[in-house]
Amino acid sequence: MRLLYGPRVRYTWLYPKSGDREFGSNDFDVSVTMTVPNFLWSGRPLFVTPAFGLHLWDGPKPPVMSHLPSKAYDAYLDAGWSTDPARIFSGEVGVRVGVYSDFNTVASESVRLQGIGQFHVQMTPTVRLTGGVLYLNRNKYKLFPTFGVLWEPNSRTRFDIYFPRPKLAKYVSTIGNYDVWMYLGAEYGGGWWLIEHPDGFNDKIDINDIRLFAGVEWGQQSLMKKGKRIAFIEAGWVTEREILYVNRPADSVTLSDTFMLRAGIGY
Repeated sequence: MRLLYGPRVRYTWLYPKSGDREFGSNDFDVSVTMTVPNFLWSGRPLFVTPAFGLHLWDGPKPPVMSHLPSKAYDAYLDAGWSTDPARIFSGEVGVRVGVYSDFNTVASESVRLQGIGQFHVQMTPTVRLTGGVLYLNRNKYKLFPTFGVLWEPNSRTRFDIYFPRPKLAKYVSTIGNYDVWMYLGAEYGGGWWLIEHPDGFNDKIDINDIRLFAGVEWGQQSLMKKGKRIAFIEAGWVTEREILYVNRPADSVTLSDTFMLRAGIGY
C-alpha cells in the first residue's frame, strides 16, 4: 500500500478543422492520489484525488455561436472506496465535487457534484459481472446505467465489455520491466462548464461526443494484471459531437467528426 500515487498527467488533442462550424481543443489534466489506510476501520483504503484540467478551445466562430471562451478549467476532488475485489461479491462508490468554469466566471452554479456506485459478482475465475449507476450530472444526461462483463480468458487477454467505456486489450510483448498491451476502446466524452457571454450573462454549456480509439499502453506486470498502467498513447475518431447552451439554445451547434490524439503517464 502506497500513501501517494502519481502525479498523473494527460493530454488530449482534437483536430480543429477549418470552417465556422468547427471546433478543436487542447486539454491538459494533472492529478495526484492520496491514500487513507483502513478508512473507518473497514480494512480498505479511501483514495482521495485532487485534480486540475485546462481546456484551450478553438472555434466555433461567430455568427455560428455568439460566444465560446478560448479557455476553461476544471478543479475537482475525487474520493473513492471499494470492498475487497478478491471476494465473490464486491462493490465501489465514488464522489466528485468540483468547479467547472471559464476564467471569467466563478459562481455557485459552476460547482458540480458527480458520483458512481457499482457492484461486482465474480462468476468464475475469468468472468466478472458489473452493474451500477453513474451520476454524470450534465445538462443533457444526468444519469447513466453502468453494466458489463469483464472476461479474461487468459493472462494475456482482457475483454472489458462495459458500458459506458468498453475496452478490449491484448498483450503484445515485454520490454525490460514493462509489459506492452494494445487495445481498442470507446467512451462518452466532453464535459460541462459555466461560461460568461460578452454581455455578462452566464450560461451552462455541454460539450458532448463519442470517442472511438486504439492505443498502446505499458506498465509493470503486476499493475497490468489489475487493468492499470504506467503510460499510454492512443489515436481515435470523435463523432456525434455537439455544443449545447442551456440559456441560449439558439447558440447550440452540431459539429462534424474529427481526429483525436491522447497520451498520458501515471495511473
